[in-house]
Amino acid sequence: MDIATIVGLIALATSLMVGIGSNLSIFLDPPTLIIVVGGGLALTLIALSLQQVVNLFGIVSRVVFVRITPPTQVIESAVHMAATARAETIVALEEEVNRGSHDPFLSQGIRLAVDGTEPDLIMDILETELSF
Repeated sequence: MDIATIVGLIALATSLMVGIGSNLSIFLDPPTLIIVVGGGLALTLIALSLQQVVNLFGIVSRVVFVRITPPTQVIESAVHMAATARAETIVALEEEVNRGSHDPFLSQGIRLAVDGTEPDLIMDILETELSF
């Protein structure tokens, strides 16, 4: 779990405890809880398509369970691919990337390079990917 997610959850719990105080029954009033949760779900269904709502569960799981590739592994992978490209050709990297053992972001950049995409366009595509 990302540190920002943990801090956000702690901030949420703290703000709820400070706002509610010792009167927890105000917060756990069943009709109010049904209105808030049901209304939030209904508005989500109104604002998004059904496919987007179904995809929300996957997005939430990605937020909670972040899988970060260790930088040392990315560096080792890049050094190995550079050696492969020098010893053979850049096209040989396509097989390397298709094995799927590399960072997805790095793999996308390598695929673009193997396909002969201009370096400026590769940079634009990868920067766009980072921003989203």
